[in-house]
Amino acid sequence: MGANQSFLESLEWRRAVKHFGETDIDTEPIRTAIVAAPSSFGLQPYKVLAVKNRELKQLLQPACYDQCQIVECDTLFVFCTISKLATRAEEYISATGADSSRDMIMGFLNGLQDKRAWSARQAYIALGFAMAAAAESKILGRVSPDKAF
Repeated sequence: MGANQSFLESLEWRRAVKHFGETDIDTEPIRTAIVAAPSSFGLQPYKVLAVKNRELKQLLQPACYDQCQIVECDTLFVFCTISKLATRAEEYISATGADSSRDMIMGFLNGLQDKRAWSARQAYIALGFAMAAAAESKILGRVSPDKAF
């Protein structure tokens, strides 16, 4: 019960932040949570890019509705879906030795009407785990009086 209570307290503590401070953040717990997040068949049909470069974040900012947090954050995690699911599945099967699951996995993927939407839903699971890890690590931005919500 203690661990669950700690997790629930962390979720209560987490809130939307309007601005970030200029400090280096240990993102390892977030990275670990993303890798450990469950996904259908274990395929992880997404890639996650960790962007620390300020100039690159400035280039990405217009695509993110010009939100200031994109540039202010220490590390911007960009979740990208993988569109070539059969290729990703073959990589997974090869890496894990899951040859006996090939027909089931490929049959499932071939039956998907919207492969991109399925991949996006899998990425959202990893995003949720990343946010929970950030809450558990008490990663917080700054709130200054002149930039109040």
